[in-house]
Amino acid sequence: MAERALSADQVVRAALALLDEVGLRGFTMRALADRLETYPATIYWHVGNRTEVLSAVGDMVLDEAMGALPDPDALPWDEWLAGRSRRTWSGRRAPARRSKARGRPCSSHWRVAPAP
Repeated sequence: MAERALSADQVVRAALALLDEVGLRGFTMRALADRLETYPATIYWHVGNRTEVLSAVGDMVLDEAMGALPDPDALPWDEWLAGRSRRTWSGRRAPARRSKARGRPCSSHWRVAPAP
């Protein structure tokens, strides 16, 4: 194994990449250590056990997602959402939905139950 400095951030980013590749069931501390070319004990030292690593991955993803949101004081949320929707869907036509049975067009795949 290579001798190099390793940070908690590197461990968490490598864990996210591994999760993307193998999923939660395939995620092991051994596989993460192999990806980082180190020993599992190094992972435990920098971040902690499997649960703590997964928690750190979740925190990182949420922090990055929250950082991408606009400043709440800059624009009211409903105006931001309306503008975001317009930018996303401008110039696009929604794809026609087809039912699974005989390929007929349908209004929705969701069935709404009548109110009791």
